[in-house]
Amino acid sequence: MSRVAIRYAKAVYEFAESNSEKVLQNMQTIAATLQNNQELRDFLGNPTISGDKKENVLLEVFKGFEKETQSLFKLLLTNKRFDILGAVAQKYQEHSDNLNNIVTVEVTSAVELDKNLEAKVLSKAKEFTNKNIKLVAHVDASIIGGYILKIGDQQYNASVKNSLQKIKREIIVK
Repeated sequence: MSRVAIRYAKAVYEFAESNSEKVLQNMQTIAATLQNNQELRDFLGNPTISGDKKENVLLEVFKGFEKETQSLFKLLLTNKRFDILGAVAQKYQEHSDNLNNIVTVEVTSAVELDKNLEAKVLSKAKEFTNKNIKLVAHVDASIIGGYILKIGDQQYNASVKNSLQKIKREIIVK
């Protein structure tokens, strides 16, 4: 399904051309809405509901969206692929980021980032990439303190929990 979603996302991006920033905002809203709304995901994935009803609901839920986004709904209707809408929205964002030299950096910390810690995290992230950084923060109290950075398939773990585990392993080995 991922390959299909990538093809749809690239097609929408090419179709959007000069309006790609507004369509990107549409795709971000679609992705967030579908991620947070199980009922809508179930509705779109239900094979007993007609494609026309699905399209009408999407046009109502996402009223005022760009014509390129609405054309995607029509294309999904034609190809009976409403189930991949969330994946298409996600892949559109990834494609846009890639073309604009933006990398998503996920940071997990024990507490919410303040400006000082955010600056330190961004500084550390810049050591791993020369791209523009889009920071996505998560809070996980189980790491006790510090932070964990994820950039693509790389991970930098500066958490207290990780440090304690290293010390524990060293003590066990000795």
